[in-house]
Amino acid sequence: VDPGRVEDARRWGLEGHGVIGRDDVDAMAIAFSGGVGVDAVIITASTDTSEPVELAGRILRERGRVSLVGDVGMAVASTMTGSWTYGCPGHTGRGVMTPSTRSGALTTP
Repeated sequence: VDPGRVEDARRWGLEGHGVIGRDDVDAMAIAFSGGVGVDAVIITASTDTSEPVELAGRILRERGRVSLVGDVGMAVASTMTGSWTYGCPGHTGRGVMTPSTRSGALTTP
């Protein structure tokens, strides 16, 4: 995370901000949520590591939601527990952009 961009966002009204590697983001998020975990995490990143997804799993409440906009590693640790929903808006996986799928003739799992 670029600390300068976080500072820009703070000036525009971002609350509860932190920089991974500088701040204890896990503790900040849990404190911000009153100890239950945050409702949702939006990941906007480009990295080969799974750290953004793993961080989301640590700070989400039970049945929290992750929305991923970017390109991140998805080798999620098997130690992540609980129940949370992962959504990938604009998914373009196998079969999603075929003419028969776009017309509604077929659905994908």
